[in-house]
Amino acid sequence: MLRPLFLYVLIHFFGSFSFTMLLLFCLILHCFEMINFSERIRLVHW
Repeated sequence: MLRPLFLYVLIHFFGSFSFTMLLLFCLILHCFEMINFSERIRLVHW
């Protein structure tokens, strides 16, 4: 009874962890895109 519960918790933890990492990666990528976009705008304005 204990083993499947432990496995479920482990899978759930790793699933949420990977999801959080994916979200962080997307957020960082978005920040880099915004920085590049602002740099491009600055270059265009100059």
